[in-house]
Amino acid sequence: MSCALIKVLQREKVKRVNLTCYEIDNNILTILQNNLDYIKKNTDIEFEYEIKTDNYITSQYLDFNQMIGGNSKPKKYDIVIGNPPYMNIPKDAPEATAMPEVCYGTPNLYFLFASMGLFNLKPEGQMVNIIPRSWTSGAYFEKFREYFLTKGKLKPPIVLWFRA
Repeated sequence: MSCALIKVLQREKVKRVNLTCYEIDNNILTILQNNLDYIKKNTDIEFEYEIKTDNYITSQYLDFNQMIGGNSKPKKYDIVIGNPPYMNIPKDAPEATAMPEVCYGTPNLYFLFASMGLFNLKPEGQMVNIIPRSWTSGAYFEKFREYFLTKGKLKPPIVLWFRA
């Protein structure tokens, strides 16, 4: 997704990009590093990147919850893109307890990632996530919907892909 983003930004004549990637899968890290190095060598954009191997959710929970020890002015981004894991986790999992504002019942990692992505976004920024449509209904997603639709807004074009 990072490569596709850079391609789009290059087409839009963006001059400089600072990219932050979160990845904890050791099987992917080398591929990601190689791809980003390739982009850096083969783009007209002034391109810098950082790969963070921290847990995307738990590494920012103090900031998200405005707790003592958190950063009162956390880094915000113009664009947030994500393809989060789709997996139910126990309600006492570290990721779920890190984000009580959006959790109810059995949380799914994808809506925690989307919530943190929205938290990481600048006010006029844009966010793209590949997530299932299940967030649009059901009690387990109610707190997420409230957070998502209060802190952000859906703007056209909205692209929804469904498999038959």
